[in-house]
Amino acid sequence: MANITVFNLTGTDLSLKSLIINGTSLPIENNHISMLRSIELDYRLTDWKNFSGFIIEVEKGSVSYRANLNKDHYFGGGDYRYPGSGAKVRYILSGLSPDNKKIQMNYAYNSPDLEKYKYSDDLKYLDAQ
Repeated sequence: MANITVFNLTGTDLSLKSLIINGTSLPIENNHISMLRSIELDYRLTDWKNFSGFIIEVEKGSVSYRANLNKDHYFGGGDYRYPGSGAKVRYILSGLSPDNKKIQMNYAYNSPDLEKYKYSDDLKYLDAQ
């Protein structure tokens, strides 16, 4: 069972170029995320409590979008909010800015033992590179 899901709700197809957690690049077999679809990945090398950083990069056409979040600039929330062993997280790419320079990212998380997800009211943005 995967503990990381990346959802594409932007209304356009995207490619997941890279996802790096705590310095470890996660293998991505099929990087295409059609609109209204998702990709599931697994990262359990460290416990969620030992989180240090997260980098995500997606591509739309010839434009790359990237976010680099360290522990101090990650999403708000409580226990289980960081990716890693003992947590499940969902990154929701929810829309493009009117000028196409940013992609908005929402977030949900919880313990893998629980079915429901908690949401974070904190939004992050992937910036065009």
